[in-house]
Amino acid sequence: MKIASSEAVSEVVGALMVLMVIVSVAGILYTMSMPVISSGQDNIKFRNAFFDLFELREKIERVKSGLEPKSVQKIQLYDYSAEFKNEPVIKIGNKSYTVASIRVIGNGWTLTYENGAIIESGRNERMLSAPNINYNDGKLYLPITILKGNFSAGGRGELSMFLSLNNSYLLTGNGSIVFYSKNLKAWKDFFDSRGINCTVNGNGIEIQNVDYYAVVYEVSLNG
Repeated sequence: MKIASSEAVSEVVGALMVLMVIVSVAGILYTMSMPVISSGQDNIKFRNAFFDLFELREKIERVKSGLEPKSVQKIQLYDYSAEFKNEPVIKIGNKSYTVASIRVIGNGWTLTYENGAIIESGRNERMLSAPNINYNDGKLYLPITILKGNFSAGGRGELSMFLSLNNSYLLTGNGSIVFYSKNLKAWKDFFDSRGINCTVNGNGIEIQNVDYYAVVYEVSLNG
């Protein structure tokens, strides 16, 4: 009986040791995989934020064009914050226009809708989606979008935005145009890719002596 009891104890101890090894290995694997899991979750949030901004950009374009004078767009928040404001400045001649900026801030990355462009900053600085700015035969065709109504939101949940066109008007002439932005590299790369001659001066990019056709759109945005 003592031998059987000893064998039973040995089996229990052996089983416990195996269980401890399994738990230890599982803990090590979980610890090692956490950065990968976290990175994967951040990438999903980044992708979702980009497509939300892209859809919002398309809604704004439809409102500006008159195809959809009034529209509703929903953004799903996934533990990141969203800011809606007018921040970058476009200066035409002696007049400055503070243009639309919608910023989604995640873990180590920021996506910004900026006057028709969608720009990534933080980990990288690059323009993921270009604005409808055209340059043909020395003429610059420039839409300017101004938001009427600023607000911010964060956390989780669905955010509904109501869009409508308040006003629009045309600016034409010849002269210099200066873009002021926190994303100068992305804008400089964009202008270079379009063959637009520009120079970086301080916190602005200047396009000199250009024939311009600028349409200013005032878009109402309310939550």
